[in-house]
Amino acid sequence: MLTPRDPGGADDAGMPITTTNPIPGRTPAAPAPRSAPGPDTAPHRASHRSTRRPTHRSTRRPSRVGAAVVAAMTSALGGAAAIAVPATPAGAAPTELFVTTTADGQVGSLRSAIAWANFDPGPDVIHLAAGIYKLTVAGADEDNNASGDLDVQGDLTIIADPATATIDGQLADRVFDVHSGTLQLQNIHVDDGRVGAYADGGNIRVGTGAELDLDSALVGYGQAHRGGGIFNAGTLRMARSEVTWNNALSNPGETGAGGGLFSSGPGSSVDISQSTFDAN
Repeated sequence: MLTPRDPGGADDAGMPITTTNPIPGRTPAAPAPRSAPGPDTAPHRASHRSTRRPTHRSTRRPSRVGAAVVAAMTSALGGAAAIAVPATPAGAAPTELFVTTTADGQVGSLRSAIAWANFDPGPDVIHLAAGIYKLTVAGADEDNNASGDLDVQGDLTIIADPATATIDGQLADRVFDVHSGTLQLQNIHVDDGRVGAYADGGNIRVGTGAELDLDSALVGYGQAHRGGGIFNAGTLRMARSEVTWNNALSNPGETGAGGGLFSSGPGSSVDISQSTFDAN
């Protein structure tokens, strides 16, 4: 299990990790020896809190690594591992994660942070510094966030602090696949996602029952048969955002549809305000 550490310490998997709120007067317990998990099981946590928070989130202190539950997960680089993730009580403030590298599939990467968030039972906020985050771990048609697109399986907010961050699919797979929960993107550009000629959602696919919130975001240069930019089978909300230069791919005898957005399915809904669709 992960135990509270002094800033700059390491968790029992040998990975650097700091907590936002170490428990006063408590000496960390020595970890029990066990096999180290894959290199991608725990993103770095900053020893400070960001001064910028989403307005819809709680302003209480972010959750800390304290009491934990053990969850079985697959490392983002492959291989099964048992790790401890923070238990977030109902109604608690979200766990905040800080990405420390633009490289894909490394310790402290965006993929690593999403893998961590998927196994945290509560909401999570991932902070990105300005830069370009290229998805380079090859392997499409995989739904556990190990390769290809970024698979989201719970309530997650990704914020660029303070300037815009770009997440680039490298035309190898879509960028985000939202299976469940709500994905909120703030000040994020999602570019260059591409899926096969008969697949949906070039940049982002929102599954049935899942939700996508875009705020001051841009979705561009995606390619898919339906929904080159976004395919929505759940709930889509957009504000102050732009969907541009996406393309619907046609197949022999079958025309593509929804270059920018394709929304379909029982119960699916779209709410768009102060946003632009252009050149799709």
